Amino acid sequence: MIQSVDATAEHLQAARGITGSPDLVLLPESIAHVEGPIGQTSVGARFADPARRLGTNLVVGTTEAEGRDRFRNASILWGPEGNLLGRYEKHHRVPFGEYLPMRDPVEPLSDLTRLVPRDAIAGHGPAVLQPRSTPPLGIVISYETFFPDRVAAAVHAGGQLVLAPTSASSFTGRDVPAIEVAASRLRAGEFGRTVLLAAPTGYSAVIRPDGTVADLSGLGTRELLTATVPLRTGLTPYARTGDTPVLVLALLVLMASVGVHAIRRRAV
Repeated sequence: MIQSVDATAEHLQAARGITGSPDLVLLPESIAHVEGPIGQTSVGARFADPARRLGTNLVVGTTEAEGRDRFRNASILWGPEGNLLGRYEKHHRVPFGEYLPMRDPVEPLSDLTRLVPRDAIAGHGPAVLQPRSTPPLGIVISYETFFPDRVAAAVHAGGQLVLAPTSASSFTGRDVPAIEVAASRLRAGEFGRTVLLAAPTGYSAVIRPDGTVADLSGLGTRELLTATVPLRTGLTPYARTGDTPVLVLALLVLMASVGVHAIRRRAV
């Protein structure tokens, strides 16, 4: 939604425009950068304030440096009392964006280490956040939207909607943000869940469980999207089986094609 040198201050300012008593406020990926766990910093206290003022659950994307060469990409959940309730750390890291594959042999030979000075630590644990007095929230971060297995993990862990905080600020055009919206629409339809996409430079979106876009921000504009969205339980056929039926069908078609070709060769 916002592009700024100080993304933390800009998003906190935007949060001041929120009124009423929302159940959830979702802010984008990587809008706060801190050394060490955010709960032990003054930045964390700044995000606790709007959660407490609104009496809401607030999810904020952070990067937390760990030593000189590693960091964590996490979404942190603050509860209505301004207390930390949980966190999700990104599992699928972006190669050459969030980590450098085979860093040790590549480092002496390439300038890539200047572009990727630190490696993200791969997250572990369930892809859900559990607010107080609110159903479980599935969550994926940015690039993970392209992986059905990550959304499947969120849904199977009980997520009744899917949060998708992202940061496409490295891309100045509309292509990558538009692809993220398209991927989020696929995931919504596949798993029958609302997907909430929040980005600092756009697009942010509210996507219904059937994959339709209920609301979409502009690109690079400050906007606050508000919506009442359905919560869903249960599993769609795709959530139960994944890609297995399609892969089996493709294998059968391939085997049939090979068989027909072999029969024709023998006939000749």
